[in-house]
Amino acid sequence: MCLMDKNADKSPTPSEYRALKAANLGEKLLTFFSECTSLELDQKIKMEFPKLENAGNYALLSSDHRRELTMATESPYTGPRL
Repeated sequence: MCLMDKNADKSPTPSEYRALKAANLGEKLLTFFSECTSLELDQKIKMEFPKLENAGNYALLSSDHRRELTMATESPYTGPRL
């Protein structure tokens, strides 16, 4: 899932979630093989979220039950690091 604002510190609210979904930026389940490379992972993410191709950069985040976001892992992202 993408975020409404690059400086967001919480996961999307229900109304933001609906807007993201309408823009084809909503929640998607991506599966990566443990041995995938950084390039393969990047290609898969951009294939599922093509608008990221022109967005500049992205970060993989996780959230807790309070919707607070934290970095999932530092880039470069690879299968083994995720």
